[in-house]
Amino acid sequence: MRSGLCFFCVTLVVLGFIEVCTGARLKLNFYRKTCPQFEKIVKNITWSRVASEPRIGAKLLRVHYHDCFVRGCDASFLLDSNATSIAEKEARPNLSVLGYGVIDDIKSRLEEVCPEIVSCGRLRCSFLSRAHTIGVSHCGVLGRRLFNFTGKGDTDPSIEPTYAEFLRTKCSNPTPATTIEMDPQGSLSFDSHYYRSLNF
Repeated sequence: MRSGLCFFCVTLVVLGFIEVCTGARLKLNFYRKTCPQFEKIVKNITWSRVASEPRIGAKLLRVHYHDCFVRGCDASFLLDSNATSIAEKEARPNLSVLGYGVIDDIKSRLEEVCPEIVSCGRLRCSFLSRAHTIGVSHCGVLGRRLFNFTGKGDTDPSIEPTYAEFLRTKCSNPTPATTIEMDPQGSLSFDSHYYRSLNF
């Protein structure tokens, strides 16, 4: 009973994180044609981890809560810190959230078995801007990605060129108060315009 509940929780969390990227609804056997082993991989890794850590289901539900109910279910909790950005999971209020290891194991195995089908790896670079479809950001946050991505005065290639030019124009002389709409076609509505502006 306990392992079945944990499998359900992990499947819900993993599918929720992956499906939010495509806007698809959560449904059983979604990947049956493109990655038929998907659910078996999730189940096997989850059961293996539950055998050694029975509380993993509760930990994964907490990850899901902190990402989806607090900040908008964008899978940003799965991103790791890099040289220019500290990940949400390393922020002080989130240090007690655990369970990332099982999600990382599942993601790694899925990317290995079904590359480019169930791949969060492709999304990581593009989503590191911490940008979302609603709201604004400050030019200073994007400065390096727009004007000196590799230290040679270039722009991050994961940003669609027309959108990158728009951002460079808006942020050409930034002040701390200079803001930009993350979705110039509708920063006050939840839609997919911002995500279409990213190169995948």
